[in-house]
Amino acid sequence: MNMMRIGFLALTVLALVSVAAATQLLVPSSYQHIQDAIDVAVDGDTVSVWGPPQGQPLTPPWTYYEHLADTTGKSLFIVNRSFLPAGGTGYDSSWNHVIIHGIPTAPVVTMRGDTSTVPRVVLKGFTITGGGGTYGGGINCRDVVAVLDKNHVHDCGATFGGGISFLHCDNESDETLFVRGCLITSNAASYGGGGIVPLLEIEHVAQHSLPIEAGPRGHQALLVCLFLSKAG
Repeated sequence: MNMMRIGFLALTVLALVSVAAATQLLVPSSYQHIQDAIDVAVDGDTVSVWGPPQGQPLTPPWTYYEHLADTTGKSLFIVNRSFLPAGGTGYDSSWNHVIIHGIPTAPVVTMRGDTSTVPRVVLKGFTITGGGGTYGGGINCRDVVAVLDKNHVHDCGATFGGGISFLHCDNESDETLFVRGCLITSNAASYGGGGIVPLLEIEHVAQHSLPIEAGPRGHQALLVCLFLSKAG
């Protein structure tokens, strides 16, 4: 009996440790910038964004003028809090509430792993705009399992993939890149993929919902609900 109790207590402690390990980092109430929260986050954490940056009105929409330079190889959930089941914002879920406005020389959001670690990063519920650079003016995914859920990417530009680009996102898992319920509009690329461009090692592409629409200096200005996976 004592051994059973000890075993049960050990399992309980492990469960509590697992729950405690995942932290919700609040922007801007605890961290002024989204990147500040990403920098201190550890694998499994949630970066939850809701509220006005300094000097902005108390009611949405709110604009965060920053570019998320790197998710630093961590598996993270970066979310507009109105999309959380118990967000408690009092507002309907909308990507129009929280805008991340980047700079014209770099992607607004960069998700990156390395040769030894392939993190899983979820980005949900944002408007992404104003970015640029060589790859993925809006969102640049490299060596990462990226889940892009209910985001609006617009008015970004890059050499390849004005809205979104992904490179070496294929890996040993069944899931590589998942774009769900996203709107990608008015982006431009110098050489290809005005909306989105896959670069290397993508084995399967299944396109759903709205059709691709030709865009300026690129091929895909509007792309909604794109699913890419190694599985058929």
